[in-house]
Amino acid sequence: MFVQSVIVAAAMIAAPAIAGTVGTASVKDVTLNTEAADFFKYASGVNPHGSAGSSGFAHAFKEYGDGAWSHIADFETRVGNTGTDIASVFSNNLIFTFTNTTGLKGTWTVTNKDTANDLKLDLVFAMHTGGGSGAWLFNDQTILAGQTLNGIWAQNMRNNGGKTGQFSNLTFFSRNLLSTPKVPDVIEEVPEPASIATLGLGLGLLGLMRRRKQK
Repeated sequence: MFVQSVIVAAAMIAAPAIAGTVGTASVKDVTLNTEAADFFKYASGVNPHGSAGSSGFAHAFKEYGDGAWSHIADFETRVGNTGTDIASVFSNNLIFTFTNTTGLKGTWTVTNKDTANDLKLDLVFAMHTGGGSGAWLFNDQTILAGQTLNGIWAQNMRNNGGKTGQFSNLTFFSRNLLSTPKVPDVIEEVPEPASIATLGLGLGLLGLMRRRKQK
C-alpha cells in the first residue's frame, strides 16, 4: 500500500501542468477607435507582465515590422477599478487608462498629450489570464497631437482549467515610435461684408461700362 501511494504521488508530481488555450479569442476582442486590432497572437504559458516580456508575440509580429519591443505601461486592476498609467516614452506624453468592469471585459484609452506633435507607432495590447496570454497588434497606429483614442476589450481565452479565465494583468509594448510636427490647420478667410459690397460695386460699374461701349 505504501509503495503504491508513493508511485501515485510521484506520478502526480511528474504530470505536466495543464496549459491554457486560445478558446474563442480573436483579433476582434480588442478595438481602438472602433477598429479591431490588425493581428492577434496567443501564447500558452506565457505572462508578458513578467520576465517573459514580448517573447510570446515578438516572432509572430516580426513580419509586420522590425525593431525591439519596449514595455511602456502595465495594469493589474481589480474588477470595478480604473487605472491610469503614463508611458515611459515620448517625454511621458503618452497616457493609458484601463477599466476592468467584470473581469471579462472593459475599456481602455490612449492619449497623446503633446499638442504640437503627432505620434505613430506599433502598439501591442498584451493581456494575461491563467495559463496563457494574448497579444493584439495595432500596426502603424497614428495618434494625432492632443488626441485620445477609445477602445474596448473582451477576454475569451481559456485558463488551465478549461474555462474562460478572469483578467490577470495587461502590458503595453511599443516599437518604431515616430514623432512628427503637427500639420497646421488651413484656415480659409471669409470676406468681410464691406469687401463683398466693394466687389459688387466694381462688377456693377464694369457692366455699365460694357453697355456704353456697345451703344
